[in-house]
Amino acid sequence: MKRMLTAVSAVLIGFGSITATFAQAPAEKPATPEKPAKHLEKIKSMTHSGKVVSIDAVAHTIVVEGEKGEWTFSLSDTKWKGYRSANEVKTGDKVTIRYIKKLDGKMMATSVEKTL
Repeated sequence: MKRMLTAVSAVLIGFGSITATFAQAPAEKPATPEKPAKHLEKIKSMTHSGKVVSIDAVAHTIVVEGEKGEWTFSLSDTKWKGYRSANEVKTGDKVTIRYIKKLDGKMMATSVEKTL
């Protein structure tokens, strides 16, 4: 009789754990990121050439005067060609800047090249 009671208890416990497993809600699919906006799919690099009006190594900005006026560029992640760093750039140097325009309207210099 004890064996029969033990077997029935084992079967009931087994069914209880199986139904608890199947009773769980199905896992939700992870959220998929939305497609980026069309204007973000391709970031176009542009250039601006002119003379350095001012450079601020602390604020990471450079102001260059060219044919289209004075433009200010952010230097947060810039490659230097002809210079080792922003500290070597002098007012009056001629430079060509490759940059991208961010959504907030700021222009980020991707490279600054010394020109003669």
